[in-house]
Amino acid sequence: MPIFNLTIDDTTPLIRYDPPNAWSDSSHTDTSYTQYSNQTFHTTNRSGATATLTFNGSAVYLFGAFRSNHDVYVVTLDGDRTVRNGHANGTDEFQQLMFSATNLGANQHDLVLTNNYTTVNASWVDVDYIVVTSGDGKTQTQAHATTLDDGDPSISYSDGWADTPNGLVTNYYNNIIHVTNQTGAHATISFEGNEIAVYGATSDNHGLYTVVLDGGLSMQLNGSAPRGVFRPRNMLYHSSDLSNDRHALQIQNIDTSASHYLDLDEVVVSKWGRWSADGNTTSSHSGSHVGSIVGGVIGGVVGLIAIILALFIFCRAHRRKKYGLNGSSAEKNNRSNSRTMIEPFDSSRSTSTPANAVPSDSSGDASRRILTGAPQLSSIAEDPFTHQQPSALPPTSKQTSPRIPPPSTGSSTASANEISSNHPTLPSALGESMVEDVPPPNYAEATAHQTAPTTQPG
Repeated sequence: MPIFNLTIDDTTPLIRYDPPNAWSDSSHTDTSYTQYSNQTFHTTNRSGATATLTFNGSAVYLFGAFRSNHDVYVVTLDGDRTVRNGHANGTDEFQQLMFSATNLGANQHDLVLTNNYTTVNASWVDVDYIVVTSGDGKTQTQAHATTLDDGDPSISYSDGWADTPNGLVTNYYNNIIHVTNQTGAHATISFEGNEIAVYGATSDNHGLYTVVLDGGLSMQLNGSAPRGVFRPRNMLYHSSDLSNDRHALQIQNIDTSASHYLDLDEVVVSKWGRWSADGNTTSSHSGSHVGSIVGGVIGGVVGLIAIILALFIFCRAHRRKKYGLNGSSAEKNNRSNSRTMIEPFDSSRSTSTPANAVPSDSSGDASRRILTGAPQLSSIAEDPFTHQQPSALPPTSKQTSPRIPPPSTGSSTASANEISSNHPTLPSALGESMVEDVPPPNYAEATAHQTAPTTQPG
């Protein structure tokens, strides 16, 4: 660490689905829903529908299914298009690697999945989960993660928030929660670190919110979920590769409906560096510490040389006075026979490069690589942020790369009956329930936040 995997489930608001009414969220009319990670997936049969993730990281891996009613899809990474085919001629295959790219720079990236089927009848594409490799690229660097509860003093709340317990608090971290349904109500998180993840619930009575980091651009996200679905401790926001300085993150409710909520559960902050036994970092100012040590050593050597020279001059003057020496041959002979010698400092003796030294940039070809095989991440630590690990993370040992058929140039063999039987019919108008047959979880029989007051208690 910190070279690690961040697993982003399809249900997180970080993935933007457009248009919203073209995507189905984990419909149980598809009897194969249990084959997906966490039994959730997003799917669409609309041509041109997209799923977008904006992230910081050195690699990205997109997972989904190859099925008989799937066809051509396009993945665009920072403007570079890759065409793939998700059709399966035989048995449907789940939790498959649909796309991957490595050797990405540490800057921000945009990954866009587009349904681009070529069949006569509409074909599907789905999203199961996405894995992002993040960190500073140095396996020897340690990471120190800190979990902040929603009541931590580093989190300040505007008017309009409540922390009144309700029947769902047992699903939250430490059984407490801050919630608001007031438009414009916001919370500010002050933290110091290189990575932050914010968690809260997504549900059918949650709505739109924005996130602003360090006064930058506002990111609008959607915390809603299908009718009857309540997903606590979901990742509402994530950002990595931040400077190891003080940061401020503001999350704000912008939904105009009083029946839509935003809640804040916990925050995980990760700081990278070398850590001492007391938990303090020793890397942030390592350069200044080394400079102080080197300066002290050089100063001591110079001072010692000055003292020796002063003693030498004093002794020489004393001997001249005592023996009357005035630069005669006797003095020259005495000096030539002296065994005292001050050897000058040889910088090459202490600054030579070790045989096994690695240059600061030894990555070789840093060009982007688009992969067709499964990611080989055996040396990468597991994600410190994800609470609900998917049932199939990226492989941690070498394995055969999944089959990814070439793009289709003609009509798929999937019939209309196959399409309609394996996937649900989508709603025809925005505002309808995207999934009407999903039963509510056992722990969410009560409406989420039904007892939350509309004003902050005194």
